[in-house]
Amino acid sequence: MNSGTPRTIRARAVRLIRGRGVRQRPGIADEADLQRAEQLVAQALHGDASLLWTGDKRVFFSSEGNAFVMFQIRGRSWVVMGDPIGTPDEFDDLLSRFVAECDRRSGRPVFYCVRESNAERYRRVGLSLHKLGEEAVIDLAAFSMQGGHRAKLRSELRAAAKLGCAVEVLAPEDVPAVLPALREVSDVWLSERKVKEKSFSLGAFDDAYVARFPVAVTRRNGKIIAFASLWASGGGGEVKVDLMRRRSDAPRTVMSQLFVESMLWAQAHSYSTFSLGMAPLSGLCRDEAAPFWERVGHFLHLHGEHFYNFQGLRQFKVRFKPDWQPRYIAARGGPGMPMALLNVICLVSGGLRGALPVTGVNRPGKKTRVEPEQAVESLPPAEASLVGLAS
Repeated sequence: MNSGTPRTIRARAVRLIRGRGVRQRPGIADEADLQRAEQLVAQALHGDASLLWTGDKRVFFSSEGNAFVMFQIRGRSWVVMGDPIGTPDEFDDLLSRFVAECDRRSGRPVFYCVRESNAERYRRVGLSLHKLGEEAVIDLAAFSMQGGHRAKLRSELRAAAKLGCAVEVLAPEDVPAVLPALREVSDVWLSERKVKEKSFSLGAFDDAYVARFPVAVTRRNGKIIAFASLWASGGGGEVKVDLMRRRSDAPRTVMSQLFVESMLWAQAHSYSTFSLGMAPLSGLCRDEAAPFWERVGHFLHLHGEHFYNFQGLRQFKVRFKPDWQPRYIAARGGPGMPMALLNVICLVSGGLRGALPVTGVNRPGKKTRVEPEQAVESLPPAEASLVGLAS
């Protein structure tokens, strides 16, 4: 249409195009969807099923309704957060239906941060897997603070205790009473780092959202100086850290103390694993015969310190002696992959601006030491992986 087209015709055309766009995109999950999905989340083995409650996702069910995926749409990419949730016997049907729906609506199916256990399911629907990094997972049945390999951690915990720091894990019903104090810590944390809340793969500080979960708080002389909200799987399988924030004047060892006490709490409550989150671009192959994706990732892991303290993130988590488990993006290869990655970055970071390096990380030509405790708070690791691999 040009400038000579009557205004009323142009207006009708715009309404028609917008109407078609709305029909082509499923809406955010409504109350009925959430009620159906809640029953499945209650039995989920992995803590990240709790991302259902961020309020920014759509849901798509299997034919029988006993499994679902949660996703968001950015550009043409229908980006699923994690693996399917629910009855495994219905996963194949669910994935086939979801990919077919994407194709029907000219969408691009992308599964973000998935596990190797479902790799064959993704391949059967025409998707290939590309490694993001490795998730640090603690086997709580074997976890102990005894032995020489825990000596440094014990020393850090004693140092924190001598400075008057103590950790308590609050049940969800006890969280509302401390929400003002938690928000104060969170607001200062965001302001000092000049960052905004992330989304999609992490929660954001919202009173109703935070109060759904257990929260580990560190107090010093009665004042909350750090906290971590914990996703606890309904099936008693996994506890995983979501939001993690502290005051800038908190002792250096406060994060180690917060993590260890959270692990001991999860162990005492009979959970099987505790996830420390991902270390980006780790465990990728340097061999010339390796896929281009992995060779780029290996290079960035070694040389990306100018932009993100990748090795600092891994260094912090190594001290807990975790099992490193690979995590992937499942998507179709080809020329559409870079755009799919950019779409994912925008979802996770709240836009490309949010994915830029944050205050406190190394800059080109400047040797700046960043402590592992700072690195672990600076950037969602999988997001760092995507920033490098999409460039």
